Amino acid sequence: MVVVTGAETQIGQALVHALVAADYKVRVVLSSLHKAGFDGLSVERVVGSMSQPKSLIIAFVDAEMVFHCDGHLDLMPYRFPRMYSHNVKGTEYVIHACRINRVKRLIYVSSYLAFGHDQKTRLIAEQQGFRPFRAINPYGRSKALASQKVQAANGMSLETVIIAPSAVIGPYDYDFTPLGLLMWDFSRSRLPAYSRGGFDLVDSRDLADVCMRAAVKAPAGSIYLVSSGHTSMERFMRNLQAITGQRRPWIHLPHWMMLLVAFAYEIKHRIYGGQPVYTWAGARFVRYNLRVSSQKLRDELGFEPRPIKQSIAEAWAWYKDHHHHI
Repeated sequence: MVVVTGAETQIGQALVHALVAADYKVRVVLSSLHKAGFDGLSVERVVGSMSQPKSLIIAFVDAEMVFHCDGHLDLMPYRFPRMYSHNVKGTEYVIHACRINRVKRLIYVSSYLAFGHDQKTRLIAEQQGFRPFRAINPYGRSKALASQKVQAANGMSLETVIIAPSAVIGPYDYDFTPLGLLMWDFSRSRLPAYSRGGFDLVDSRDLADVCMRAAVKAPAGSIYLVSSGHTSMERFMRNLQAITGQRRPWIHLPHWMMLLVAFAYEIKHRIYGGQPVYTWAGARFVRYNLRVSSQKLRDELGFEPRPIKQSIAEAWAWYKDHHHHI
């Protein structure tokens, strides 16, 4: 029996589909039994929460392996307490539930934003380690703290492996991640401008494959960064224009001005609600133009991702099929 927390997330959904296809016996931990994406899948559904440790203990009964994909992603800095409660304290509860149930292996999905980076090259590599107070946003800080908890838990009774993906793209994004919202608003001509910079991407299905490989092949205590490659914001916008048929924004704002725009969008969000497509943290994230090294993953687990352009096209096809009513 394998258990997946956060099974309703984009990463969790991709992993559950891959596990079922590989004939694993799967139990999914959901916030509600009626979450979309599980119809027709041969999985056992249970309700559990990162704030309810007893629910996790019950969910992990008879599990040999746990994939901890549950995480609260929020780009609003004032929501750090909620991210800390969910991502850090929740991970502590997961570790405790694993120990209570004598789970053999815990695979934790962290984030590349949890790492430090080389100031000159902007490169992130495993040897730089988790740096909570050098993370570029509060989400990265919470994931760094949680990753340190998982590192410390690796030992005789529990083996842990940490997978740290770059920005995730692909199918199964039912609730719109920030990147998914960016793509959707682009297709609806709701993006007036963008700024220079770039980021790394990984397909949700490739990430699921990495999690499954690591679960079987990775030595205990291993940490792997996962990226399909780097794209500039300009190239990303050109790809979206070719795929969606919508013209990309023609306004390029300097970074300081994009930060002001993001701040205005956040104020509007505070007043009227909804999810802002421009955020201060997102603008800084693009500005940093970080690059992720997946060389260790390629060498040890044979990682060969699909091309970024293919992932963007297939992600857009999925959004069209599943969010056409919006």
